[in-house]
Amino acid sequence: MTPFDYASCDGIELAGRLASGAVSAREVLESAYGLIAALDPEIHAFVSLERAAAFAAAAAARGPLAGVPIAMKDCLGCVAGAPRSYGSALGAGSRCDHDDTVVRRLRAAGL
Repeated sequence: MTPFDYASCDGIELAGRLASGAVSAREVLESAYGLIAALDPEIHAFVSLERAAAFAAAAAARGPLAGVPIAMKDCLGCVAGAPRSYGSALGAGSRCDHDDTVVRRLRAAGL
């Protein structure tokens, strides 16, 4: 079976494919993590990856956007337990102690 090409569709199309069963949330995440592994060593876009939590959330997700992966910028939405550096050495070692409202709402939508 050919791996799913995560970058080949937008979020709306991806949500439709997930809802129809044409692709699984696990396949989408595997594709997304493959893309991150290929590109991030050069662009350094991610401070941390919560791989185990992402796969667990994808397996349990329900809602209109269930299984659509997102990346959360730490200064826009605090994810409980995740690093929160604000892109500065001054924030190094800081971790979020709660989910911000935007994160709770995205989770409720299945993200």
